[in-house]
Amino acid sequence: MIRHDYQDLADQLSGYQWLAFDQLIARQTPIDAVIAAQIYAYLTHHVFPNVKQVFIDEVQDYHASTLSLFKQLFPKAQFTVFSDQHQSITPHKVQFEQLPTIFPQLQTAALRTSYRSSGAITTLFSQLFTDLTDVHAVQPAGKRPTTICATDFNDYLTQIQAQIDQLPTDQTLAIITPAGDFDERLTGLKNVHHLSTETTNLPETGAFTLPLTLAKGLEFDNVLLYDLTNDYYTEPTVGHNRLYTAISRATHQLTLSALGKLPVELNGQ
Repeated sequence: MIRHDYQDLADQLSGYQWLAFDQLIARQTPIDAVIAAQIYAYLTHHVFPNVKQVFIDEVQDYHASTLSLFKQLFPKAQFTVFSDQHQSITPHKVQFEQLPTIFPQLQTAALRTSYRSSGAITTLFSQLFTDLTDVHAVQPAGKRPTTICATDFNDYLTQIQAQIDQLPTDQTLAIITPAGDFDERLTGLKNVHHLSTETTNLPETGAFTLPLTLAKGLEFDNVLLYDLTNDYYTEPTVGHNRLYTAISRATHQLTLSALGKLPVELNGQ
């Protein structure tokens, strides 16, 4: 009788339902090793094996070893993965040619429609890679990208400031900088916020700077790409990807800027 009456409670106990997992995971302090082991045991024995579908976005940002671990953790799941290899801006991440080894039954479908950027911007970033020449935009052609080139830094900053001053009060201008050390010379700009990885909210109006690593995955109506001659964009393995990713953050208005000449890929702009 006791076993019958308390069967539900017994099932809850065996399923670790007496642990407040959400609260434990949300704690800011390190989780006790024993509790962490219990959580892992619960997830791997009671949750993960029963998962039927797993969706992974931005696969190009994962290591191959991480994807292999996912395959082990979800042994019965069918995986659907989304990726743009050209947006891989950090070296040593998974490459497309490795995916069939990780997912032996992989079936692929190439997406060739740009819904975000204007036709002019889509044309610009799609010409950077030969396998993107058939990409087409559903947005109107819009304005051609503009350029800022200067040999003197003060003149360079003055031209950027002019773009900021002309910005309508109800719009934003994202000034995307190379990742790495912040260029302190940008503090000479007026009416500009400088965002970092610690930023929690994007400004709703006005101009702001942010590194490409933070801008990645986001989109902005107005974009100015700062310091395109920086070594960040000429790095042998992913420099070209960084240029492509930076350009494709813009939806309507794009300004390419450099202290000196633009990269050869953009000389026609």
